[in-house]
Amino acid sequence: MQSPDTDHAVAEVVRLAHKGCFLEQLVSQPVPMRSSLTLNGSTYVDDQPH
Repeated sequence: MQSPDTDHAVAEVVRLAHKGCFLEQLVSQPVPMRSSLTLNGSTYVDDQPH
């Protein structure tokens, strides 16, 4: 990559891009997830964390 900006400015843009990427945050800091489904008024819950 080439840029007329300083190395510091480019590094800051890259840092902010990493910080703002929801997918990267999800992968680097996973949280337990559970699924549920409501079908015809009945709710089914998957109690196993994913």
